Amino acid sequence: MGFLRFYLALCVVQAHAGNFFSLRAPNGGQAVQFFFIISGFYMEMVLSERYKSIRNFYTSRWLRISVPYYFHLVAFVLLSVASGLIFSKWLTLSPFASDPFGHNGLAGIILTTLTNVTVFGQDTVLFLTDNGRLEFTNDFSMHPNPLYLEPVREEQNKA
Repeated sequence: MGFLRFYLALCVVQAHAGNFFSLRAPNGGQAVQFFFIISGFYMEMVLSERYKSIRNFYTSRWLRISVPYYFHLVAFVLLSVASGLIFSKWLTLSPFASDPFGHNGLAGIILTTLTNVTVFGQDTVLFLTDNGRLEFTNDFSMHPNPLYLEPVREEQNKA
């Protein structure tokens, strides 16, 4: 089962890479769906055979995800702050350093901060917009003011 999941993960990488690898692979969207289905069966097998309780399972998963996540989060923030202080380029933290409320209101900033710090609910940010208040979007990929994107600055357009 591990080999099949690995193959499906490679299909997703190929879909994102476009013609970079010049290999024929199944549709990336279908590979994601198959990967989730197989992973669900695999998780149930692991849960029923390896863990004594569901709490132990979720604690193990949270530790497995949170340790590298927090390491990279702290490293990125430190790198961004160092870059901002030394070179006056705040990397992707620029909107927060120059105009924190220019794109999202206070509720949007609090929600995105909480989801990034706690690692819970990060996918909900994709379906929200902040037009003075948090609202669900009909199509997050086409909405003019999604919560998850940083604003396009005039300086970036001129460059």
